[in-house]
Amino acid sequence: MKKIRFSQKIDIISFVLASIFFIVVGVFGYAFSDNFINAAEMTEARICDIDEYTERNRKGIYVTKHKVYVDYTVDGEPYDHVLLDNYNPSMKVGSVIEIYYNAQNPGQISKGDKTIYIFFLCGGVILAGIAIYKIFSSGREKQIN
Repeated sequence: MKKIRFSQKIDIISFVLASIFFIVVGVFGYAFSDNFINAAEMTEARICDIDEYTERNRKGIYVTKHKVYVDYTVDGEPYDHVLLDNYNPSMKVGSVIEIYYNAQNPGQISKGDKTIYIFFLCGGVILAGIAIYKIFSSGREKQIN
């Protein structure tokens, strides 16, 4: 019987750790967002500004990012130019969108989009599948040799 090579072990451990990271971020992020939305109130907001800027990522490539600011009113009190936690290309200045706000602190808002956390969960499941495949394929390799 042949032992699993050190490089194969490192490869498997890397996939396992990455899958755990992605799954944990996905689960906790989704749960946090869900708790906020369940406790929050909904209102309409008007997009008042979208700041577009470029930023250099870790690979040295410049990427375009956006900050969205909205105006809304809660119990007759206006909240102007409040930073929103989400951007999508369909957003335009002057558009009216639905947002969620914390009833105790109406300045704390969210778009309520949980899509990113679903992507994290799916990525984690895919990485876990690859790790499981590598574990079993290295086990078959041992049996064949």
